[in-house]
Amino acid sequence: MKKIIYYFFFIVLFALSVYPLMSPDTFEISKDGDFYEVNTWEVGLYNVNSSSNWVYDNGSFLFNVIDKTDDDLLGWGFIHQGQQPHSWGLYAFEPPINEIYINPNDDFSLILNIKLKRSNIEWLNGSIPNWLRNLGHKAHAQIGLALFFEVEDKNYSAPTNVYDTNFQFEVTFLRCRLTDDNQVIYLGNDLRFRTPEYDNDTHNLFSLKQIGSNVWVNYKIDLAPYLKKAWHLCKGLFPKTEKIKLKWINFYIEVLNAKLEVNVDSINLVYKEKIYSNTFMTKILTLVFTFLIAVIIIYRIIS
Repeated sequence: MKKIIYYFFFIVLFALSVYPLMSPDTFEISKDGDFYEVNTWEVGLYNVNSSSNWVYDNGSFLFNVIDKTDDDLLGWGFIHQGQQPHSWGLYAFEPPINEIYINPNDDFSLILNIKLKRSNIEWLNGSIPNWLRNLGHKAHAQIGLALFFEVEDKNYSAPTNVYDTNFQFEVTFLRCRLTDDNQVIYLGNDLRFRTPEYDNDTHNLFSLKQIGSNVWVNYKIDLAPYLKKAWHLCKGLFPKTEKIKLKWINFYIEVLNAKLEVNVDSINLVYKEKIYSNTFMTKILTLVFTFLIAVIIIYRIIS
């Protein structure tokens, strides 16, 4: 009877101690995704008209992004968190994210909650780069979010003249062009491309349902399928890699010969382990094995 009581208390104690581990993990990657503090994200503008600006008001960011129009380069507004690749942010303030290793071949969810509103697009006259002119277009506007990952055997901070030093993919909430005959077209195709003028990285872009003008839209999206598709396309670039480390979240507003106002109310990114994932099953099997060893040891002690 005494042995049974010992066993009972041991099992109860063990169950209480491991119960938190028996549930799939939920891991919040972004910090302060509801923008309670202005300095938990890096916010700014790049290569834009001097009249462009952004303001923080009551937990929301409002961007007024106007292209310079006198060069062939894109203009950006951005909100980002984490470490940029290629040492781009080496001397700037880089608010950290909760970095996490992810096995792209495992079962998981990567839930993005983001709340946005945009204005009507004002198209501007300006210099047209050849890549856009060759498509019969003269202006461009895009809103998206990109995730950048550190890869084994690659230098995440390598200079931009080195090819494919990181894995990345992005989703777009708006992607439209003004054609030579002044027609506005919305682009819904996925893209895979390299940008030697910027970074020599392979970009994987996936188009989501496009946001309309002057209405708040709350996107809740599982990004895991897009990550897995991009990884499948890029696997040949990183044959030795089993896990990747999420390093940078980059929300952007991109304009060329265009003006666009965008409100951003929240950016929340959460990793969720699935109950049938390899990671979770390995954890359960480890706990069961540990429990059996402990039972054997206790049995021998009290015998």
